[in-house]
Amino acid sequence: MLATYLKAKGIHLRRSSNCLKNISFFSFVLYAQLQLPNLLVSEDNIVVFSNLIAFEMSPGMYNKFSVSSYFNFMKTLINNTNDVKVLREKGILHDVLASNEEVVGMFKSINTYGFAINTLSFLCGETRIDEYCNSKAKTWMADLTNTNTNTNTNTNTNTNFRSQWAAIALLVATFLLCLTSLQTYYTINPHN
Repeated sequence: MLATYLKAKGIHLRRSSNCLKNISFFSFVLYAQLQLPNLLVSEDNIVVFSNLIAFEMSPGMYNKFSVSSYFNFMKTLINNTNDVKVLREKGILHDVLASNEEVVGMFKSINTYGFAINTLSFLCGETRIDEYCNSKAKTWMADLTNTNTNTNTNTNTNTNFRSQWAAIALLVATFLLCLTSLQTYYTINPHN
């Protein structure tokens, strides 16, 4: 479940608050929206987040493992520089690192000690995202309107429509053509 994959499936990524637990997923008729907290990525924060994760893993600590769950969730979204670019464009990631490769490396370097996502809000969000992505009825419009990009070469390989309005115009034109055909049929074959 990468950020570029979610974008291709019609899931709009939006920035929410600064709270790591504030992740929301909303499914609408023609698209969906995933709201993620914005995060400042820097070398100093790597140490802070690694220490918070280690603190959560301490014996005798009762907590919901929010930081570990958040970083595991973000690791599922970030696999390459294109994913970082998508998250940057949406204002979810702010970084002071030199390149997108460094951001990818930073997320891969944060050790969550094999901890799986188990916080209810992350699990519910991930389950609902999977259900949305597996639903052909909900993703057909996104498949029709998206520009498919090849992640290896950053070139467009297939463009169906430049915007959702072009797809809607095609649907309306098809509907009007069907109505015109019906009108012609009933004009030629009137019912008496």
